[in-house]
Amino acid sequence: MDDFFNPTNEPQPPSEAPLQPEVQSESQFPPIAQTRPEQARPSPWGVWATLGWAILVGIVFSIAQAAVVAVFTVMAYLDNPKLDSVQLIKSFESNGFLLSVAVCASSLASGLVTILAARQRWPGTARASMSPEAATPEAASTNTPPVSWLYTWRHYLALRPVSLKTLLPWLGALCLFAVASDLLTYSLGRPIVPDFMQKAYGTARFLPLLWMAVVIFGPVFEELFFRGFLFRGLAESKLGAAGTILITSLLWASIHLQYDAYGIFLVFVAGLLLGWTRVRTDSIYPPIAMHCLMNFIATTEAALQHSGLLNIP
Repeated sequence: MDDFFNPTNEPQPPSEAPLQPEVQSESQFPPIAQTRPEQARPSPWGVWATLGWAILVGIVFSIAQAAVVAVFTVMAYLDNPKLDSVQLIKSFESNGFLLSVAVCASSLASGLVTILAARQRWPGTARASMSPEAATPEAASTNTPPVSWLYTWRHYLALRPVSLKTLLPWLGALCLFAVASDLLTYSLGRPIVPDFMQKAYGTARFLPLLWMAVVIFGPVFEELFFRGFLFRGLAESKLGAAGTILITSLLWASIHLQYDAYGIFLVFVAGLLLGWTRVRTDSIYPPIAMHCLMNFIATTEAALQHSGLLNIP
């Protein structure tokens, strides 16, 4: 069921020698669903604890971005002491290079806090040795690992690898969404590439950093936090999976204030798709891949328009 553990499920004959606790490799462990009833899965953070950690992540995110802005401000005044502060702030609003550095810095810092929050609740590690309860002939015959190993921060954040066969249909669904949203945008007479993205691409200075920030750093952190950490804490509350998809999509859309109301609406709809994918696959690897692909498509459109190779209205 869960190919993360790659179980063998082969019975082992009892040995005449006393069983000794030992460190078992990851591939020897069975899926979580096959563990003994007494090894119940530990509960995730409650709703209020989840929101508390979310606030902390938001604070770290803001501090990291503020630090980057402060560094850029100092550098700008050192270069031109007579620079007008109003003009400086306006230039920052669409500075692609500033955006790239800020996204990378804030995503890395906030991502580490997100992992810390998950690890504090499910601190299991693949290096844990067998517990005394598991070191019995009966447990050995089923390769039963200790509970402390079973539930790690990777499980908390739903970092469960999936097969390519599972991933490809969801990537296809994302492509269909991208085509549909572009057609809708075009039919409404709106620009497919938002003005914000056009200016950011044109002022990026170091394009590889912009691509890494928009296509890798941003999507990975946002999925770890929204469809990983927040989803785990809220889905097992009264909200359920459907309510959690709705809430996380609204919260995710609300941080994209660089877009207008229409653009935020499209982000919300994309969040619904990513949340549904998270539920159906029980993993955030497909949402991460879809999010990266979505941002790759958007950045490619901005690059084509900026270079004049494709005249997208």
